[in-house]
Amino acid sequence: MAAPAVNHGHRLKGPVSHQAEHLADVDELAALHFDPWLTCKGEALRQLADEVFEGLPFPSPMRRKAPRVDVTNRRRRCVHGILANVVSMMLSPASHDALATPLRNPTASRTRYEYSGYSIQVLAATIKAMRVVGYLVVIKGAQHRHRTRILPTRTLSEMLAVARVGLEDVGREAGEETIILRLKRPERPSQPQDEQAEELDADDDKSEPDALRFIDYTDTPETLKLRQQMETINDALNQLADVRFDGKPILPIHLVRFFTAMDVEPPHGFDLHGRLYRGGFWLTLSEKKRHLITINGEQVADLDYSSMFFRLAYIKQGVTPPEGDLYAIEGLEAYRPAVKQLVASLFSKSGDVQRMPRKVRKLMPPEWTMPRFVEAMTAKHPAIAPLFGAGMWFKFAHTESTIMVDILLRLTAMGIPALPMHDGLMVGMSYKAEAARIMREVSRSHLGVELPVSEKQLIVPT
Repeated sequence: MAAPAVNHGHRLKGPVSHQAEHLADVDELAALHFDPWLTCKGEALRQLADEVFEGLPFPSPMRRKAPRVDVTNRRRRCVHGILANVVSMMLSPASHDALATPLRNPTASRTRYEYSGYSIQVLAATIKAMRVVGYLVVIKGAQHRHRTRILPTRTLSEMLAVARVGLEDVGREAGEETIILRLKRPERPSQPQDEQAEELDADDDKSEPDALRFIDYTDTPETLKLRQQMETINDALNQLADVRFDGKPILPIHLVRFFTAMDVEPPHGFDLHGRLYRGGFWLTLSEKKRHLITINGEQVADLDYSSMFFRLAYIKQGVTPPEGDLYAIEGLEAYRPAVKQLVASLFSKSGDVQRMPRKVRKLMPPEWTMPRFVEAMTAKHPAIAPLFGAGMWFKFAHTESTIMVDILLRLTAMGIPALPMHDGLMVGMSYKAEAARIMREVSRSHLGVELPVSEKQLIVPT
């Protein structure tokens, strides 16, 4: 059955057209990761989920015998979760086209990361049943390329449109882990050198199940403190801040911190990576759409640290950075986004950096090779050149994220909600001066020097 074109309004309105030809280019689909913690909160969405559930052809464990109540409840909860995710995907401000859904069996023992409301087996069986009935399109996963993707069919899209559900109808169950420790993925022999994107993006869309890399660590006073910090931040954003996109409600916010471990064996440290991911629509939102975000009725101010990783490198070397744009390279003035990605690549790689990541290579002029770029950066920044290829990215990201968490906690204590973005944040316009001051103060307390803070101008269509 043909898949619909996704309606990126804020409340589903029918009819929804379909464009099956888009499925031919599977790798180009912008996938949202399936979130098992989402559920149906609004009455209209709950009733629709129950209607869908009642019509599904689930097999009974034994002929002529009804399934046990607990089995029925798990299946029903799974249908509610799938519909909540479909609504989230279709109405996401970040414009997603499909749901990336892990369907491989997890490890034998349950860990702190797994959702207990239903199993992967129940999810797979429910998706199959919804495909058979005509509610879902399923695109099988491809190893090392993408996970299984699911999309609503026209039938399901029109049912959601008739029910006029919105993001406010989607809720979140409690209990999801916010402190995630993930084993660094070793480079594969066939993997292009310096293809580190999966570590820099904690929500990479690979077919490898996360459970194979997530470490079920033992809690310590440190992890308990880290978790309490995230609980404080998430509670403030959900209870004290009315965050909206284009005037409409958003999904419940649930930010998590991803830490990286170099070894699966204990003792485990939490001093690498640590950036905040997931659970916040603005993290994957195009800069062109940020002007549509409001916090407590105010348009946001977009603040960030200027050239943070460069400045952390200079601090480590005990040298003052030069004036001006640290990313500026002669001949690449028009390619600044690609240059920033290549700089991250220089800091993330351990060893000689010889090849550009595939995604960045497409953005660069063809005459620019990675050795040429390294030479240009070394000439511009000789003091920190020894850190290129030294694998500093994870340490720098930890410093950056620790500073950001402290900023968020200070702002929360002052009653100022803020939306974090790795090396920056968004606050209501009336709080931008106070937020910038806190950012400078916290950087000084951590680093001994004050990092410059700049405001990015929002891109407002004319």
